[in-house]
Formats: sequence, C-alpha cells, structure tokens
Amino acid sequence: MRVALDRAGKVYETEQRGEMPVERATSLWGYSSTSSGGRLLIGALRSFGLLEGGEQVKLTGRALRLVIDPTPSPERDKLLQEAALRPQLHAALWEKYGRNLPTERELTAYLVADEKFNKKVVSLFLKEYRETLEYAGLLEHTVARPQTETTLASVSTARPSAGTTSESDWVATLPLGDDNRVELRVRHKISPHEVEDVQRLFNLWLKQIQR
Repeated sequence: MRVALDRAGKVYETEQRGEMPVERATSLWGYSSTSSGGRLLIGALRSFGLLEGGEQVKLTGRALRLVIDPTPSPERDKLLQEAALRPQLHAALWEKYGRNLPTERELTAYLVADEKFNKKVVSLFLKEYRETLEYAGLLEHTVARPQTETTLASVSTARPSAGTTSESDWVATLPLGDDNRVELRVRHKISPHEVEDVQRLFNLWLKQIQR
C-alpha cells in the first residue's frame, strides 16, 4: 500500500485531479505502455480505492485527501485503514483474523485450501498484507521488555481523591528500565469509539519512540 500511495502522489504532482490515459499514468512511474508491471500497479491502486476509471483514469477523492495532506490525523488514519482493507482478500483475512495474525504456516494453509491461492506466491502476498496492515496502523506491536521484568502486573492505575488539583482524573503508570516509565492520563472515562481512536494514536506514538 505504501508503494501504491507513493505512485498516487506522483500522479497528483503532474495531473492533479485530471483524467489521463492508463499509458500516461504508467509512464509517470517509469513503465512502458506494454509493461505488465505498470498494469499491475494500476490494478493495485484500483484495489485500494486510489484510482478510478477505465482506459481514462484519475485519482479518487480518498487518494486526493491522502496525498494532498500527509499530516497524521484521526481522519487520515481512518482513510488509510479503509484503503488497506478495501481489497477483497485483505477484507476476508481481516474479518477472519483481525489484528492477531496466526503463523505464516496457518495463513498459507488457509489461503491455499480455502481461497484457492497459488502456493508459489503466498509468501509474497503475506509480506504485502502484513506491511499494509502495519503501514495503516492496524497491527498490534510488541514492545521489547526491559531488563527489569516489567509486566502488565506492574501497571498501576489511580484516580485522584476529591479536591485534587490534578488535571487528570484517571492515571496509569508503567515503570520501565533505565529509570524510565510510561504515564497515561485522561480527564474522565471515554466511549468505545474514543477507545479505538486512542489505540490508533498510541500505535503511531509507539513507532516514534522506539529506539
């Protein structure tokens, strides 16, 4: 998906919102009019909902919003995640496994037996699927434990007593190694929808703070 979005960006740089022949689009990416690689990219952009049209193609509204403003935001995260799960097989795997993917052996068995997948290209597809989910912030990330055997049992939560001047009503603290710690603060309990937004933001934050 990262590659498809990059190619959509190249289209926007030259054609903006306008239509163009398929051959024009593939030439922008360095492919000849007869190249199978260019046609495969066209198909990939269509499957992610970034390109529309037949022999005359143009960027979709989703693609325009994603490439015009790359600044991370809840709205952009939602668009990325919708695009990531738009391909039919992506949607099927997400519905079956969600964030917690099984082993590659189990996935391969499912794809070959149930989805009639060509075994020779399963590994390439699974690599693309995992990278797409990670790029869209849809995979669970495992954070390496510090030397001090920190576990979820180490997390302490507290609500300040009445009359406190703290800005936060709910606080969770997780001690880490090297005299470090993680603190989460919220003014009051949140809705299930807001929980999903916080999870997406937290996953993006984790990527930025890893060494």
